[in-house]
Amino acid sequence: MENIIGIMKRNRFRKGKEESGFIQLFISKRLIHGAATALLGIFVPIFIYETTGQHFYIVGGYYALLS
Repeated sequence: MENIIGIMKRNRFRKGKEESGFIQLFISKRLIHGAATALLGIFVPIFIYETTGQHFYIVGGYYALLS
């Protein structure tokens, strides 16, 4: 038990890696948002195509609105 307490006292003020700060969080959030956007770009048009009775011009209009 003394060994664990000693280790905890030594590492109390130790800084973490620089990568584990805001920049790392920012990069991971951008990756998550990018993946979500890619999934929306793939599945939403398929959903629209299937729910509108397979009218491709509506999906084309969706892409025209996005661009």
